Amino acid sequence: MENGTLWDVIKRLIVSMIKTLTARREAYTAQAQREQAQMYQNQKTIQWNNAMKQIQQELFAVFSANTYPLLKQVSVINDILPAGYRPGGKYVLFDFRLTLTRSDVLAVLLSQIKEKMNYDLECFQQTVQNSFCQEQALILYPCTMAGLRIIEIRQNGIFLNISAVTRCVS
Repeated sequence: MENGTLWDVIKRLIVSMIKTLTARREAYTAQAQREQAQMYQNQKTIQWNNAMKQIQQELFAVFSANTYPLLKQVSVINDILPAGYRPGGKYVLFDFRLTLTRSDVLAVLLSQIKEKMNYDLECFQQTVQNSFCQEQALILYPCTMAGLRIIEIRQNGIFLNISAVTRCVS
């Protein structure tokens, strides 16, 4: 009888050890997955911040050479203020802010400004393609060459919020 009781104690001890080890392994695995997800998110954030700076530089190259109705002339890169990004779906939207010269802008004018900006981006892309070989163009202006476009434009007081999208960032 004592052997049976001792055997039962040993079985319970082994079962308890297995449960403890399993719980520790699951906790370790969950922690490792959280850390891996955080590292991935940090890498994406760095990638998106770098893309935002690149897009800002490319927009400056286009907007500083052109004028737009009711917009303050872009003369320094900081005239195009980064305002964040919105990941979602297939693309990431990169938001920027420009200064308006008036605060009472009609919606139809916003549409015209957007169309002119996209036209100027297309012209700039053609100029880059004609001025550089494909490899150099992709190095110098990767977002423009990947189809940088303004997809949304909104007035916010004295600011014009624009959202840009490109295929060079996934």
